[in-house]
Amino acid sequence: MPQRREERGFFERMLGPLPGAPRSQTIRWVGDPVRDHLALLLNTRRGAVPHLADYGLPDVSEFYTDYPGSLAELRKLVEQLIRTYETRLSNVRVRLVESDSSEFRASFLISGDLESGDEPVRVTYRTTINNSGRAALDAVGPE
Repeated sequence: MPQRREERGFFERMLGPLPGAPRSQTIRWVGDPVRDHLALLLNTRRGAVPHLADYGLPDVSEFYTDYPGSLAELRKLVEQLIRTYETRLSNVRVRLVESDSSEFRASFLISGDLESGDEPVRVTYRTTINNSGRAALDAVGPE
């Protein structure tokens, strides 16, 4: 029988969510470390981690030349990065929800199943990647 891996960090395991907290608060609590890692992943430039050459996004200026056509490629890249490096999420889906060609800014919804107790919970995050390559990330919440 495979061993179940503990997905939460030390302090999360020690403190945990408040007893009696509504399920939605528990889900947000469980999803916070994933949100934090996604923010790190999407704000790291490819090549910045020597032992993981494909960790992070490439320089977004690579996408300027074919904008807005390159947004489909960027969406696929974000989805592949998450599937590869954020293994706590399964059934990952990334979809473009908004773009601004005057500022080269694109917003994506990231959704996936997160193990939480007895059954997985579908969680959603919104990220906006701007022209400098900075990715802001917010938890939208459980679906």
